[in-house]
Order: sequence, then C-alpha cells, then structure tokens
Amino acid sequence: MSSQGSMRALSALPLGSRGFPRSGPGALCFTAGLGGFGSGCFRRHDAAQNASGRMRHNKAILKTRFMANGSPRRRSRTARIHGISIMSAVGPRFLRRRQYSIRYRHCGILIIFCACYFASDIPYNIRRTGNTAYAGGVRPEAQPRVHGKRSGMSRKRIVILGAGYAGLGVALALGRMPAARRARVLLVDRNPFHLLKTELHAVAAGLLPQARAALPLDLLLKRSPVETVCAEVTGLDADSGFLRAADRDIAFDALVLAPGAVVNYYGIPGMREHSETVTELAPALRVRERVRELVRAAREGDRSRIVIVGAGAEGVEVAAYLQDRFLSENLARGDWPEITLVEGAGLILPGGRYTKSVRNRARRRMEQYGIRMRLNTRVREAEPGRLVVLESAPLPFDLLIWAGGMLAAPLAAEHAPAAPGPALRVPVTDTLNLEKHKNIFVLGDASVCAAGARGRPLPMAAQYAVQQAETAARNIAAVVLGRGRPQPFVPQMRGEFVSIGNREAVGWAGPVEMLGRDAQAFKQGILAKYLVSIGVNPLEWFAGRGPFARRKN
Repeated sequence: MSSQGSMRALSALPLGSRGFPRSGPGALCFTAGLGGFGSGCFRRHDAAQNASGRMRHNKAILKTRFMANGSPRRRSRTARIHGISIMSAVGPRFLRRRQYSIRYRHCGILIIFCACYFASDIPYNIRRTGNTAYAGGVRPEAQPRVHGKRSGMSRKRIVILGAGYAGLGVALALGRMPAARRARVLLVDRNPFHLLKTELHAVAAGLLPQARAALPLDLLLKRSPVETVCAEVTGLDADSGFLRAADRDIAFDALVLAPGAVVNYYGIPGMREHSETVTELAPALRVRERVRELVRAAREGDRSRIVIVGAGAEGVEVAAYLQDRFLSENLARGDWPEITLVEGAGLILPGGRYTKSVRNRARRRMEQYGIRMRLNTRVREAEPGRLVVLESAPLPFDLLIWAGGMLAAPLAAEHAPAAPGPALRVPVTDTLNLEKHKNIFVLGDASVCAAGARGRPLPMAAQYAVQQAETAARNIAAVVLGRGRPQPFVPQMRGEFVSIGNREAVGWAGPVEMLGRDAQAFKQGILAKYLVSIGVNPLEWFAGRGPFARRKN
C-alpha cells in the first residue's frame, strides 16, 4: 500500500476491537484484502489527484453482522472506514475513461469484510487438512480409536446413541448452539439413516418409496458440526464413561441414550417366528414384498387372508393403507385379500386420548373399507398358517402382522445404572437425566418421565421425543458446558391423528376434533413442520423429487 489514503483507511479500522482479532486469520485476511484493494483502487486516487488537483474526503459507513469467536450471541456493530471516495475524488472525464460505476466502489469493501467475517467465524473445531475440512483437524483414518482411556482429549465429548426422533433432535439442537462448538458431538447408530417410523405403514403397503422414509444422516447433518458413527453398541460403562461397540470403545463426557423401542410379543408362543411387523425398515420391506405376492395371486383369482393383531394406531393405519393398495390395483372386489383386525379390548384405538366419537368414526370407516373387526378376541398362539384365539376357531392367514405393543430397547434397561420400570423404560428426573449420573440423559421410548397429567408416566409418542430433544440439548449445555442452569421438561400433548387410508384421518388438536380429509391435511401439515425442523424441504419430500425421488425397489 503506497498511498496516503490507503494508510488512513487502514488506521481507522477497528482492528483489535472485540470481534476483529488483532491476530489470526481474520486480521490477516482483512489486512491483505485491504492492501490489495488499496493498491488497486487508491493508486488511481493518487493519479486522479495529481491530474485534477481536487480531492475530497468522505466517510463510508459499512454495517456488518458478525459473530465473535466464542460469543454465544450475535452482535451488530458499525465499522467506519475513513477513506477516499473514488467517485468524489476524480473528475467526469477520468470516470468516463476508466469506465467506473458507483457499484464498483462497494465491491472491494464488501469483499474485504466478507473475507474477515468468514475467516474469523470459522468454528475452531474445523481445521483444514489438504483440500478437505475434517472435524477435529485430522483425517478420519488418522483419528486414533479410543480403547480403555481418554488420554489427550482436550474437548468435551457428547455422545448420542440413537438417530431416532429424540437422538436426531438433540444432535441438531446442539449443532445450532455456539457453546457446543467447544465440544465434540458424536451421533452413534447402527443405521446410516433417520427413520420416519410414522410413515412405515405406507412403505409396507407399497404406497411410499423407502427413500422418503429412510433419510440419510449425511443429508440431514451436512451443515452441522455433528459427526456420525455407524456402529452397533453392545454395552455401557457409566462409571468409566465408555460405550462398548463391536470394534471400538467410544468415550463420553455426556451421554444421550435414545435407542428407541422394540417389539413386545408378550410371550405369545410362535408370534415372533410367524409374524411380521412394521416398526423397522427391514420388516416393513418384507411386508411390502409379501403384499406384492398376494396382489399377483389375487389377479389369478386366488383370494388371500391378512390378519393384523392389534387395533391401536399402528394396526388401524396398516390395515387401511393395505386396503388402499388393493383398491389402487383395480382388483375385482371378490378377489381382494381379506383383512381382519384382531383386538383384545372391546374398542379400536384403545390407547391415547381419543374420544368416543373419534373411535366410532374410525370403526365405521374401517368397516366401509371392507375390513373385518374382531374385538374382545385374545390371542393364544401363532402357528404356521393360522392364529389360535381363545374366543373362537383359529383364524387362517397368508400374512400375519403383529401390531400389539412395544417396549424399550434392552440396551438402556440392561446397562443404565437405574432399575427399569414398566416396559423396560428407565426412570429419569424432570431434567431428563439419571439421578446418580447427571451426565447421562435418557430420552424417547427408552425413558419414563412422570411429567404427565397428575404425575402419570408419559406414553411412547414421537411428539414427546421431539419435545424432549430440545430440553435435553439445553440441559446438556448447562451440565457439561456450564451454560445456564438445567430446566425441567414440560410436555405438551398437542393432538393425535390416525390415518384411515391415504386420504382420510381421525383425531384431535387441542379442543377441536377433526374427521375426514381435513384431519388428513392437518396430519400432513404436522409432518411437513417436522421435516422443516430437521432441514428437509417438504415440497421436495411430498413431490418425491431430489434425494427423495422414487427409485426402483
């Protein structure tokens, strides 16, 4: 920088003030950028000054928003650059000859400040190695595996087990917290995708491609500093702070247990061996393949039988979507596979807070669909090709689907340092952590929190898992990172909806009961809101475009 104007501009900059570091990449980029700008632009000022003999000083005010490194909140500050205006320093003839326009005056200054902003705001846990940025500053193959002890770890390690509704919610919430940049956040799951379990009944019926139910974690976390580890966790050492996996030990300073739930067969003989479920992706795909075989058999005039055990929300949705699938195949009514819904209680939708009118509407709609209802029917045993019940003769079937209940994943109950409650759910405090281990949080279906009405345990529901994720992320920042104080979890039951096929639903939201297409539209709106919260474009998802395009299965 040779001109006096460029030096005057450099001296007026707030280098060294809060937000503009005195040293480091921010100051370096700022100084280098200003030097290039001054040598290119201010040199023309000197030439114009010598040529015209006229020069006026003015003040360019540039407002920029930036985040100070380590600052928990955004600040706005005005940086005043006292420089020489090109437009006011030169004459009209000079401007015409040089082909200047008014926007050129701002381009260089914007480039300088953008370089300073991005250089000073790079999260310090991201470093450059070669041509690729890696979390932690080393390549994945160079990261040592932890075995036995946590020597040499300078940052806190927050490990999240399970990429379900609760686990993914905590990971995304921590990734948005500036304070969490001082920690290393790992999301551990045996699958490389987040599963929309509320849509698996549509996958099983063949009405929804699996690409729209299994969302890749790389897609959801591409803008987050959270790292993903695909591993099957087999044990937990809470006292030492380790998760046991097949090929490694994963150390943690804070742990979030959100492994979800597994199928509960209630000890019914033969049910595990002879039935399928729609609670995970693999069995849902098996049901889809079996349904295709039944459709081909129906085209040849062979009528099949499908028996679904459990008339809760899952059983009702599976039965209705299967009937929608058969309607879409243009089969003769007499050739449709016969669907029977078996329930031990005297009403459908026995769980939840559905009113009598909602249950009656759901039952009438199911009967209009041609689905047989077998209420007050208790299952004794499942045999090949038939279901043995107590109240009547055995029910023959070509496909048996179990939708009778769930229990917490055994990992949390077996290894968590707390006695499990009903359905193997681990009791937690009102801040969602364990009483004896404040750094271990248990969320979702694996936990039981007496925060419901009149202190009753909360049921297993995806909306509670999503709500717990936000509270747990704030409490982790308070307990592990020292940011604030832990806050109790306050659940909010906003409503419940059950799809009766692809076009109708029943349910309630607040004091309002909804039936038919309006309820289905409201239910789809809830799904769209959740997709937005995890960074998915709902328009692309519903249209099946982009990463959710229909693929050949």
